[in-house]
Amino acid sequence: MKVVDKGKLFYKLHQLQKRLYRSKSNPGHSSSLKTNLRLKRIIELKKQLKNI
Repeated sequence: MKVVDKGKLFYKLHQLQKRLYRSKSNPGHSSSLKTNLRLKRIIELKKQLKNI
C-alpha cells in the first residue's frame, strides 16, 4: 500500500472544495460533469482522511 501524506490530501481536498464553490457561484462557467466528478473525488478524499 502506498504511503499517503495527510497534508497533501488536505490540500487536494481544499482545492476541490474551492473549485466547487467557484463553479456554483458562477453558473455556466463549469460543466455539471466536472462538478459531479469533483463531488465524488471529495467524498473519496474524506474517506481516505478518516482512515489515516
